[in-house]
Formats: sequence, structure tokens, C-alpha cells
Amino acid sequence: MNKKVILFLLVSIFIIGIIIYSILNKAVVPIVVGTNPDNGSVNILETSQIDITFDSKITNQTKSGITITISPEVGFDSTWLSNTYKIIPKNNLQNNTKYTAKVLYKNKSVYTFSFETIIFSQTQIQKDGVIQSQNDYVFGQATKKVVNQYPWYTSLPIKTQDYVVYYDFQKQKFAITFLAKNTADKQASLTQSAITNIKSIGVKDPVQYYVTNSATSTASPAP
Repeated sequence: MNKKVILFLLVSIFIIGIIIYSILNKAVVPIVVGTNPDNGSVNILETSQIDITFDSKITNQTKSGITITISPEVGFDSTWLSNTYKIIPKNNLQNNTKYTAKVLYKNKSVYTFSFETIIFSQTQIQKDGVIQSQNDYVFGQATKKVVNQYPWYTSLPIKTQDYVVYYDFQKQKFAITFLAKNTADKQASLTQSAITNIKSIGVKDPVQYYVTNSATSTASPAP
């Protein structure tokens, strides 16, 4: 065997060795299969944690090359739970804020997702809930008083394609509001229809009312 053949074999073996080494040591780019919150989610609680789940084939070697950035910046602790990278913010997320998280592998972006936090904090919601409950109680008591005096009140407004009827407490009369301009004859006919509907909810004669036209916002003289 001459020297050229030997040199050729040595070079071939060297090249094949490099190829085999590259294949065996080539790190697989991580594949994200899911996140929590999902991409595009809204109304996420400010106390939420963030999970990024990768393909089950991810290796420890690949994990070591993964970093996460979050914008706006969030200080966080993190841990791996099997193939899920769990992010635990050190402080609550900001309310009414859009966050964007980037998954980087060896400083190259491989996945991006965003979510928006809820407008109001849970503390504020609970505080407002107490206030709202108190207001609801007051409103409920007031409504109960109105319903006792005007039992037909819960059947209002009366809506048709031609008019709307509600009760004007200031004038102590029903307001019949026409939704379009009508001829005098048609308006008279529709007025009688409205009065019939008012009586059908338990209002006794004589029905006190006045009419208005939404197109002109002018009121006709009360009967």
C-alpha cells in the first residue's frame, strides 16, 4: 500500500470522525408545545405563575441552554418539573399590562408568547365587591319599595318596533316615545296600542301619559 492510499484513508477516517462527532453532539433545538397562560390570553390574575412546556424528548443538555426573558421585566425564580419550565414571579404581575415572554436557546429566540393581566387586582375587586354588595342592598331596598308601590314597574320598559314606553317618576306619567315620525292618524293609533299595552301590565284607568318623538325630541301636550 503506497503512501497516497494511506494518506487518503487517514483523511477519510478523520472526516468521517468529525461528521459522527457532530451528529452525536448536535444539540436539538427545543420545541415548545404549550404555555400557561396561553398565547393571547387576557384577564390573567396578577398572582399567576408561568409555565412553558417543551417536547418530552428535551434533554438535560438542551435544558441548560434555555433562558427566558419577560417584557416588561419581571424578577422571578424558576425550576424544571420534568419537561416544564416553571416561572415563579417574585412579586405580583402588574395589572392591566401586556407581557411578552421569549424562549431563547443559546441566546437565539425559538418561541414567543404574550398575555394580558386583569385590569383590577384581586384586592381591589374584593374591596369593590364589599362596596358593591352594600350598594346592591340599598338599591334592592329602594327597588322593593318602588315595586310595592308600582307592581307593574318590573314589566317596563315596553318595547315595540314603533315605540318604547317607560315611567317618568318626575312627571308621574308614562312616557310613550315614538321611534320614527308618523302621520297624525298613525300616531293616534300607536298611542292607543301603547295604552292597551300599559293596561296589560296592570295599570288601571285613567292612564296618565305623554308622548314624545325620538326623531324630533319634542313632547306632545300631556292628556
